[in-house]
Amino acid sequence: MGDENGINITDVKSEPMLLFGDIDQVPMNYNISTKERNMILRQKANYISQIKEKNPLLVLDT
Repeated sequence: MGDENGINITDVKSEPMLLFGDIDQVPMNYNISTKERNMILRQKANYISQIKEKNPLLVLDT
């Protein structure tokens, strides 16, 4: 993985995600089940309470 010049990272897959953006700008798909919608709303609440408007380095360090 590493060499004398630093870390060499290969075979990385990246998918879009919201990490430190504004979750209120993400549209809600209302064509989903109540169970799925409730799960998304819980995740949104967790994001707001645990991540939103916090220092990214401190959040990632915990």
